[in-house]
Amino acid sequence: MAPRAMLIHNNSVYTALGADVYKKSLGPAGVNSIKNNTNHVLSPNPSNGLVYVSGINGETIDLFNLQGSKLKSQKSSTVDLSQFSNGVYFIKISSSTNTEILKVIKN
Repeated sequence: MAPRAMLIHNNSVYTALGADVYKKSLGPAGVNSIKNNTNHVLSPNPSNGLVYVSGINGETIDLFNLQGSKLKSQKSSTVDLSQFSNGVYFIKISSSTNTEILKVIKN
């Protein structure tokens, strides 16, 4: 079951899953895993369809909507947003040692 909603507040992540709400406190490692200084770049951003993720070297790319639902998962560096509505999405790039979350806008 995918989370219905996610909220980050006061260094904690709240996730609604079914009728339950879970809280995860973020320490320095959790905060550093969502960062602006990234090893990957999304282009073009905003995009009307295809988004290219630079620096992909075997990492997994997951696409999420604002509600926290995973829309797709892939290893390819090209993410196709054309089937989705205009709006804000998050791309999670995961390797065995690092996770980055980047915001992308589809227009």
